[in-house]
Amino acid sequence: MRILLVTQQWTAIRSGVGSFSQMLARGLLRAGVALQVLAPRERGLPGAPLDAVPVQRVAASARYGGQQRWLWLAHAWGRSLRQGAARGCQLVHFSDARERLFSPRTFPTLGSVHDTYAGSCPRWPWQWRERYRDALPRWLWYRGSFGLERRAYEGCTGLVANSAFTRSELQRAYGLKAPIEVVRNAVDPAPVQHHVEPRAGVLRPFRIVFSGGNPERKGLPTLLAAAVRLARSLPLELWILGHGQPGSTWQENLRVRRFGLLPRERAWRLMCRADVLCVPSQIEALGLVYMEAMAAGMPVVASARGGAPEVIEHGRDGMLVAPRDAAGLCLQLSDLLQNPALRAALGTRAAERAAAWSVDALAARYISIYQRMLA
Repeated sequence: MRILLVTQQWTAIRSGVGSFSQMLARGLLRAGVALQVLAPRERGLPGAPLDAVPVQRVAASARYGGQQRWLWLAHAWGRSLRQGAARGCQLVHFSDARERLFSPRTFPTLGSVHDTYAGSCPRWPWQWRERYRDALPRWLWYRGSFGLERRAYEGCTGLVANSAFTRSELQRAYGLKAPIEVVRNAVDPAPVQHHVEPRAGVLRPFRIVFSGGNPERKGLPTLLAAAVRLARSLPLELWILGHGQPGSTWQENLRVRRFGLLPRERAWRLMCRADVLCVPSQIEALGLVYMEAMAAGMPVVASARGGAPEVIEHGRDGMLVAPRDAAGLCLQLSDLLQNPALRAALGTRAAERAAAWSVDALAARYISIYQRMLA
């Protein structure tokens, strides 16, 4: 079996899609699958390239970043595949199924879907005004993206969703009728286990860490409002990873420290020094950051809307909160921070649950899907 894995990130891992590609590739190689990779030329953060995998590189354009990048990559993949990039491969696997959009239909294609935000977000422009200053252009982009994404998904021979929630949104919002497999992401063994310095003696502030590149969608404004309120009664710091320029500011009694985008191991070392991870997203297809923190034995506060309840049982191995409920989030965080026994119990049970999310299990599920598609 020879597979071409098409991925937007290979050595510069910036999001869950890049982590997924790396973990799947490692599992496939261990299982004896012949693998090739099609990826952009990357600059920026170092990753963990797999030397045994032949990689074809496509020139990346600095003109397109952020939300527009997937559309540019879809065009680049289509051009490369028409020029023979898949020669000798039996199946092409797009790690982001949207990027199948402009590719030829001359070979079987599998697409992995990690997010359905364009289908799940508000339908009308006035519904965006209370959340975003750039409401109209943002709404126009997502409504246009919705139609293009649906076209890309319909062009795939097979689709895999990362959660039952993602599958239900593909069927409800995008109107897809073909069967869709559900395969949850894997998590690597954490490079650093959760370890917080004791607060005995000179009391240090409690630390809440947030990690995410899209602050509004990931619920940072809600977390800030809750943390400012909580800091009136508890010594508190909020650490923000993955967004903004490094620096430190104060909001009333709350110290806010921004670390920007960091290499994975350094980000982990910072995260695991915090008391709790909190990412109260407006909606979350699954939440790889939750799964990775759980694997490290870290207490997690996650969004109750989306796929997170599929991997977190509220009160047993994590906490779930309603999106955009700053008062409710403040109460949850207050209870958690003032109860070290609860934090320890949540972290222990989270690590036990995460042990099942292995790279080998992920690869085995995908190999089974490849075999059925090629039979």
